[in-house]
Amino acid sequence: MITDIDGADARGSSQTVTALAACNGTALRKAMRRITLMYDDALGPCGIRSTQFAILAALDEAAVPPTIGELADRLVMDSSALGHTLKPLEREGWVQLEVSTEDRRRKRLILTQAGQAQLREAETLWRGVQAKFEDVMGKEQSAALRAVLLTIAHDDRLGIEAAA
Repeated sequence: MITDIDGADARGSSQTVTALAACNGTALRKAMRRITLMYDDALGPCGIRSTQFAILAALDEAAVPPTIGELADRLVMDSSALGHTLKPLEREGWVQLEVSTEDRRRKRLILTQAGQAQLREAETLWRGVQAKFEDVMGKEQSAALRAVLLTIAHDDRLGIEAAA
C-alpha cells in the first residue's frame, strides 16, 4: 500500500495527499496525454501527428541536417523510438536519409520539399491549437509552463542515471 505524505494546498494549509496524487511523473503523464490528444486531433486533417510535426519542425529549423542521434538528443527521444517515428515520414517522402559528406558511415536527415509543404500545411493547424491552449491557460502562464517543461527536459540531473 502507498502511504500518505504531507502536502499543502494552494492556500498553504496542510493536508494529507496520497503518493499517487503527489507524484510529479503521474501528473506530467496525465497532462502530456491530454495535450497530445488535443494537438493530434487538431493536426489530424493534414494526416500528421504532433510527434511527426515536431520532427518536421526540428528538421526545418536545423542549420545542418542532423543525424538520427543528434535529432533524438534535440527532441529528448530515444534513437530507436525516433527511427520508428521516422518510417512513415520517409514513406510519405517528407524526410530522407542521405550519406554524410564528411563521414560516409553517418547518415543525415533531410527535410524534402514535400516535407516542407506538409509542415507549412500543418503549421496553420498547429497555430490554431496553440492559440486554443493559450486562450485556456493564458499567454503568460503558457510561456512559464513551456519554460519549466523545457528546463525539466534538458536537465541531465533528471535522467535515467539520476533515478538510480
